[in-house]
Amino acid sequence: MTKIAKFTLLVLALLAAPLQAAVVNPSEIQAIYREWLQAYAERRPADAIAMTSDDFIMVNGQTLMDRVEALAFQEGLAAFILSRQCTDTLVAFKQLPQKNALLLSRVDCLYQTVQGPLDAQLLETIIVNSKGEIIYNHFSDAPTP
Repeated sequence: MTKIAKFTLLVLALLAAPLQAAVVNPSEIQAIYREWLQAYAERRPADAIAMTSDDFIMVNGQTLMDRVEALAFQEGLAAFILSRQCTDTLVAFKQLPQKNALLLSRVDCLYQTVQGPLDAQLLETIIVNSKGEIIYNHFSDAPTP
């Protein structure tokens, strides 16, 4: 068998072999999410938005925002929320194609606002791409039992 024939067979074997999916570690995605939450807790919305991709989308209930609108929204919240204490609980984790990952968390917060304390329970979903950037964020009020 010639070298070209061997090379051709090797290439065909590689092409025919099933591709192994890249495994995403849920703890890595949770660490990104917690860093994102911490930036908001420390009233650094620009740092949180810097963790996002250029095509980032944020959804608050039914309001859709791009990266610029999300920063303006978060800066407005930072002016209203003086401090926050939040805990997050993993609800679901799903590995997505192309080494992306989806994380759904329940977030329970006590906000100190310019108008006084405010309790909030949220469901928040993020999708993180293979570069570790947040490409999607959706949050809404969590149903109360």
